[in-house]
Order: sequence, then C-alpha cells, then structure tokens
Amino acid sequence: MDRSEGGSSCLRARAAGYRVRYCPQIELLHHESKTRGRTRTADEATWDDAELADIHATWGDALTIDPSINPQWALGGAAFDGVREPGMSEILAFIDRSAAPDPWRVTKLRP
Repeated sequence: MDRSEGGSSCLRARAAGYRVRYCPQIELLHHESKTRGRTRTADEATWDDAELADIHATWGDALTIDPSINPQWALGGAAFDGVREPGMSEILAFIDRSAAPDPWRVTKLRP
C-alpha cells in the first residue's frame, strides 16, 4: 500500500457505501516509509507532491469536509482549540450535509 492508498482507504470505503466506524479497541499501525523509503531527493519530493495533487484531484472536498465537525470549531491548531463565528454559507452547507440521508457518503471526482 502506498501513501495515497493508505490515506484514502476510508474515503474509498465511504464512496462504496460502507460506513467507517471508530473502535478504540482496534489499533492500526502504519509504518511510514517502510515500503518505499524516506523522501531524500528532489525527485522523490516531486513524486510526493504529485501523489498529493492526485489525491486532491480524486477526492476534492471529501478530504476536508467532515459532517461531524461543527462549523463553529476553530480549524487548525489543537483539537477543540477554540471557537469562531462561521459565515452563513458555512452554516447552511453544514445543515445541508447534516440533513442528508447519508452525510458520510463521498463521491470520487475521478476514477
């Protein structure tokens, strides 16, 4: 499994109609760089950047939009690091996503 596969496995499951659940008794260890090695050269960094661009092109907003996150929570920093006043468009988008029959379902932008 390469980095993009590991990072998008939950998104692929959600796109297929499965639900992703959290179970604290299960622990998954991902040993970054064990398969491919560490990024050490400019060519390898370019490859990483292209892989990241590919993941964004494939999943779009599904990478950053989480229906469980209240739009009033400050983004960035530590978890629950503060609150903010979201704009009306953010609030309405959150309500629309929350009211969807399956708010966790994502759509792949490209195959």
